[in-house]
Amino acid sequence: HILLISKTLKLESNIERRTAAQGIAVALALDPSNREARDLSAQLVEEKTPVAPETEEVESAKSSVWKTLAWLESSESGLDGQKLGECLTDVMAVTDPSNPRSKPHLESGSSGEWDGWIPALASYDKSEKVTPPEIPQVEPSDPSEGKKSELLRNEAVVSTPLWTFDKDINKTALKSVKISMKAFLKEEEEFSEEPKEFRFIVEGTEDPDSLKSACRPVVNALKKMNGRLPPDGRVSLILGKGNDYLVHRNRLSISAAAAVLGDAAISGREPDATVMGVVGEDGSLKLPTYAWDRLRALSDGPGGRLVLPRAAEALLPSILAMEDPAFFMKYEVILADNLNELVEFSAKGSNGPLADAATRFAEIRSKMGTMPVAQYVANRFVRQRLSEIAQACPDHLSARMLSIQGAGERPTRLPRNILAAEIRRAIEPMSDVARDWDQSIDATKLEEVFEGCRKRLDPLERYVDTREREFFGEARALLTTVRTLARVKRTRSDYDESNPHPAAQVYDTLRSQHNKFRAELSEITGDEERKD
Repeated sequence: HILLISKTLKLESNIERRTAAQGIAVALALDPSNREARDLSAQLVEEKTPVAPETEEVESAKSSVWKTLAWLESSESGLDGQKLGECLTDVMAVTDPSNPRSKPHLESGSSGEWDGWIPALASYDKSEKVTPPEIPQVEPSDPSEGKKSELLRNEAVVSTPLWTFDKDINKTALKSVKISMKAFLKEEEEFSEEPKEFRFIVEGTEDPDSLKSACRPVVNALKKMNGRLPPDGRVSLILGKGNDYLVHRNRLSISAAAAVLGDAAISGREPDATVMGVVGEDGSLKLPTYAWDRLRALSDGPGGRLVLPRAAEALLPSILAMEDPAFFMKYEVILADNLNELVEFSAKGSNGPLADAATRFAEIRSKMGTMPVAQYVANRFVRQRLSEIAQACPDHLSARMLSIQGAGERPTRLPRNILAAEIRRAIEPMSDVARDWDQSIDATKLEEVFEGCRKRLDPLERYVDTREREFFGEARALLTTVRTLARVKRTRSDYDESNPHPAAQVYDTLRSQHNKFRAELSEITGDEERKD
């Protein structure tokens, strides 16, 4: 973030030139192998003005740095953290003068300890040769292999909810999938026509070429965030034993996981999280299709850190409405605005305010024992600590949701879009019957479909708002048609199968009702109806 902000300086004054050097020095102190910082330092020496980044990226970076500064200035960060905060504040006061915190700082003068690190202001006069910050020497990760130091991590793992074909049970399922990454540099082939560019490879897919549309925005976003990518770099994504990635169902849903794993290969950051989202070329982070279904599938997932797009905030209270507060204790749910925050919050050992919030939340979680979550968070001391975490780190959604649960303020009814998604999940077993009529299907099978749907639909009724009773009744009517079809098949079992008109007529009614209702559900949820 600090390098991105430093690039906005025009280097027209000695103050701006020194501030740029200070920003580079801080970046190198945090990561001595930072190639981008070294490139910017070289430009400073040559008195070249760097290309200004996009305004939205800069504003997002400034917001993140100011948030981090708020924590660095607190006693929790320690003496070293506070000293780093003073240096960062010097840089931010010059690069973001419109911020209310900048003016008093500029008036009082520099507070960071730069002596012996950054030359005095006079050294940055135009008549003087620009003095870059001292750059520590960093050995390549493997000197004997040279180029391989361009990829700083060869392996990493994240989880994400995906539709997969599980070969062990011969069934398609939406579930949390562990994705492993293996990064490598492709050997150059003398007569290869393949363009030299950084790319992803997904192992275990029925249509690898169609993934280009999902991975291209990720590659471009990583390039904007990290600078130049090694053109011969390859990141292979492996979806676990026995699972096939279903391109037509998941569309772009793998992109958040791909982005985090791609960044791990490039920056060396080790991720330790479940992620969900779609990354845009501009680094934006949005919800994938069937977002609610994917969230619900995570209930059976591994737990741990869960990083979601900001837009997921509107969905999460409905998990409380469905009486599942344990979800927010199993997962530490964090919201991210963009790719920068996605990779930062997904990394093992986060820094800044989130690190403090995570430590305090882990302590609360460790003391729960076998007590039910709803009972535990109702304790006023636990509730108070959760509220403090939520106030200090508003993006910590687990603390915020559990505070709501503990205060007895959870919602009790589902909004229309979530109700529609839950109904769609409930009637899923009848989809195969409604899509393709098989005259050989017997009454027993139809009754099993009816009972399967009914067991899923009945518990939803308690969460239905009075205004949605008629809408919920449409699902009930569809279920009644399935039962009617089963009865017709059973009572006519001795009839001549060459004349099965009553069953066919009921089936036509079922198919028409089903298709119309599914289309209505998709319109309400905003999800495109699947064709498979």
